[in-house]
Amino acid sequence: IYLKNHASAKDAQIRVRLICEGIFAVCILVAGVGIRVYLLPTAGESAAYYEVARVTQDNTSMLVPVQNSVYYYLCLLHGIFLLLGNHWIAGIWLQIILQLLAGTALYFVVRKMAGVIVAMITLGYLMFVPSAVKVSLTYGPDMLYFLLWTLGMLFVLLYLVGSMKSGEKETVRYNISMWISAIPVG
Repeated sequence: IYLKNHASAKDAQIRVRLICEGIFAVCILVAGVGIRVYLLPTAGESAAYYEVARVTQDNTSMLVPVQNSVYYYLCLLHGIFLLLGNHWIAGIWLQIILQLLAGTALYFVVRKMAGVIVAMITLGYLMFVPSAVKVSLTYGPDMLYFLLWTLGMLFVLLYLVGSMKSGEKETVRYNISMWISAIPVG
């Protein structure tokens, strides 16, 4: 009975720590969004991205094949403009959402690799550093690159954690992880 009560008390402690960690991370994200909303009047737009992605009256698209990732960003921006209209603020909100998704993915990567404290510091840095705030308030594919990179790193990390549990040999896991890690870098 003592071991069962001790184990349940330890589980309760872990749950409380996870809840506190989650609340703190959400507070950082909400504060980051608050800063971006406060600075929305100072948001800029890159006329080139806006003009290429905007929706015209005859529904023709000015999207031209460019570098792959820029093209994907322009397609995403064009889709947002199709749904919400040619409002420059819609593109800025897309930037903010992409950065929040990338920040969340980065938080989980850093948490698994380096721990909770480092993950919180990284998330706080991403949400509050002026250069990251400025990038999220300006049109450009950088946030999409960042999201794809962090998602790639998250998938690599999930693969490595899964392969460590399955007991693969060190050299096989190392070689495969090197090849997979080339995906987000490329």
